[in-house]
Amino acid sequence: MKALPASVLAALAPRFDAAADRLELLGGGQDFSDGTVFTFGEPARKHVLKVLGPFSSGDAAVDVAEARLACVARLADGATAALVRPVASRAGAIFERAEADGQVYLAYAYPFAPGRAAAATDAAVRSGAYRRARWKRRIEEADAALFG
Repeated sequence: MKALPASVLAALAPRFDAAADRLELLGGGQDFSDGTVFTFGEPARKHVLKVLGPFSSGDAAVDVAEARLACVARLADGATAALVRPVASRAGAIFERAEADGQVYLAYAYPFAPGRAAAATDAAVRSGAYRRARWKRRIEEADAALFG
């Protein structure tokens, strides 16, 4: 599991009105995942905090991650039902960044949607169809808009 420096969580969590010591690990943080996901807040106002990284300082991946978050916000603003708009930080940003040991971390938050995590035994997960059918067109449109 990728270890997130405590200083990163301590810096990022309060920017989204969360206490770092009250974050609950939801998932991610594996070598193959793009980030680590936590939940925070009271049940009626529960949110998700996703921390992306680490990235090397000056890494183009930081720009790509920032563009990805901006794209999600634009798609959500366009009333795309499958997406939830990221919640703005205290500073009004859709993402925040922190650095530790020469590495850059990005974080964003969004409302928690009740339900259950997809299981490996779910037919749609086994086939991969849900990813291909649902997101292919949206991702292609977003990439074209962002990168020409």
